[in-house]
Amino acid sequence: MHNKLILKIAHMLKILGHPTRITIIQILSEGQRCVCEIMALINEEQSTISKHLAVLKNAGLLESRKEGLSVFYNIKDKNISNIISIAEDILKNEILENMEILEK
Repeated sequence: MHNKLILKIAHMLKILGHPTRITIIQILSEGQRCVCEIMALINEEQSTISKHLAVLKNAGLLESRKEGLSVFYNIKDKNISNIISIAEDILKNEILENMEILEK
């Protein structure tokens, strides 16, 4: 793998490495949402959510469209949701393995 590609992967994973951004990706994996809907689901200030949405969009992970005064966001590539699901599966498997060890 080329060094430039490795750096880009590291940058993308760094962007995904924030709990609020992971939550936003999880919400948007269910479909397009406006900022107000995302706010209702996350206990954060609108300005904070908007900043995280901007980071995700600037990284090319989200798309947006404006409808009147509302801005709607959606995931640009569904594989981003898969990355989070895979990480979740890895953690669940690790927990199960640790539970099995404790039960012995």
